[in-house]
Amino acid sequence: MSVDTVRKFYASFAAGDAPGAFALLAPEIDWTEAERGPYEGAYKGVPAVVAGVFEPLGADFDNFAATPSEFLGDGDRVAVFGTYTGVARATGRALKAPFVHAWTVAGGKLVRFVQHTDSAAWNAALAASATAPA
Repeated sequence: MSVDTVRKFYASFAAGDAPGAFALLAPEIDWTEAERGPYEGAYKGVPAVVAGVFEPLGADFDNFAATPSEFLGDGDRVAVFGTYTGVARATGRALKAPFVHAWTVAGGKLVRFVQHTDSAAWNAALAASATAPA
């Protein structure tokens, strides 16, 4: 079931099992980060996602978490609602931003991911000045 695969992805990360989470991604996954966010853009394949999103995320934040609160499934499509939290290492500012993740699952693997989030909250946590960009 598609929802179970997506749930397992979040549970693996929450348990500190990044290799287990990455094993659920299709080798050629299409991954899209929200516009105007710190990791904005499209990534193709697991190595690109790790290098372009997860490695910088690990460098930028302490205690980062993506905590899902609701999963909605419709066939091979799953929407996940939740909240990002963490503390930006460079500024010491807390991140708290809602998210919606749109997943596509095929053959038991995650083949597509699209992120929707409050990019202003991310940018405020990471900004060198005390005010968020307008």
